[in-house]
Amino acid sequence: MFHATTDEFNDVTIPCIEAAWETPEATTDLTVTIENPVPGAEHGIRVAGLTYWVREAPYERALGPLWEGLHDVVVYLEDASGAPERLVVHHDADTSAPGGVSVDFDQSLSTEVFDVTVEGVTAGASVTVISDLVTKNGTWKQLSNSGDLVDTTSYETTYRAAPAALLEAGHENRLWVTAVDGSGSRRTVERSFLTGRDTEIQLPEGDLELTEVPVTQSGYPLYGLAWRDLDSAFTSVYFSFDTDDLGIAWEGTITPGWSAGSAYTIPDLSGLEGWDAAWNASEADVVNAYFGATAVFTASELSEEVLFLWDLPREAELRFLSQYLDPLDRR
Repeated sequence: MFHATTDEFNDVTIPCIEAAWETPEATTDLTVTIENPVPGAEHGIRVAGLTYWVREAPYERALGPLWEGLHDVVVYLEDASGAPERLVVHHDADTSAPGGVSVDFDQSLSTEVFDVTVEGVTAGASVTVISDLVTKNGTWKQLSNSGDLVDTTSYETTYRAAPAALLEAGHENRLWVTAVDGSGSRRTVERSFLTGRDTEIQLPEGDLELTEVPVTQSGYPLYGLAWRDLDSAFTSVYFSFDTDDLGIAWEGTITPGWSAGSAYTIPDLSGLEGWDAAWNASEADVVNAYFGATAVFTASELSEEVLFLWDLPREAELRFLSQYLDPLDRR
């Protein structure tokens, strides 16, 4: 469900997310040959979401099945911790006509390491910092992953980034910082950039204090959530309720114009043509819920490059605040 006012949207197109997960009808293979490999070293090959390994001559591997079209090939070496320490990117390998590409590892560069300081952490929270390389044609490679339980209000670590010299327009490094406190509140900041840098991230403050609104049976079973107003500029609110026996999930997005307050209740859909009463939420069936809010906070330290990649207003940073209610099983 998508809730918005007519002042916000005259019309809206909602894509079928599941369609993106379907296996393409046409699949093909791609043969990757590594030129000038490091003798005796195990080389990783990443295409789309697939990973392959080669460590001996002829340093060649057939990859697939892949969808027909353009793919970016990432070839890399890992250090003892399993983090990519050198990599090279081959751009726009075309699988429309099955064939092969050669990737020259002499063109590889070392991944760059930068410092990151996370401020605004709740003492006792679990903090995770992840950096990824995401290419324009959909190849994703995690570059670093670190985290710890924090007993202070800040956390310092490092992250890896792919050198800008290896990238083209449309490629980007991404940095994810997530902190989960004892109440279940999760705060996540995402930054996208081309060139890595030492950075400081200030997590949003406050706790949503998410609470359940029990099912009411006044002619139609209604169920909802309520949360504390953080005086944040929420750009959207996402929610979902999962039911037990039928495996039905209620999911929806609420816009700022539609939401009149810090609460949401499932609407009465019984008047819709073809509606089955078995799809109603009931106190026996609702077992858990998820709530997420997206907000924009000012952040003057961000560069225009970051804002362009995110397509956000100048001096803005995308933040997520979310909290789980799990379980809500009241049987």
